[in-house]
Amino acid sequence: YWTATNDTFKMALRAKSTGWMGIGISLDGTMTSQGAGSDFFIGYLGNDCPKGCMRDYFGIVRAVPLLDSVQNINFEWADRDDGM
Repeated sequence: YWTATNDTFKMALRAKSTGWMGIGISLDGTMTSQGAGSDFFIGYLGNDCPKGCMRDYFGIVRAVPLLDSVQNINFEWADRDDGM
């Protein structure tokens, strides 16, 4: 699900995963967004991070995204349910 207000976008993700999960957001559906770049949110749930960890990344080319200099993500929680 997702909700949006004037300055906040909330979303929930669910996927079959053994720990890592991510999502990318761009202006046109591409990684480069015609030079504007894209935001990526990559998270992990594991023994060393049992409540989940998530970071904000940014990329303007087709390569491994870089950690965003502004971490403007408010991660709330993660859970594992039979591999989902």
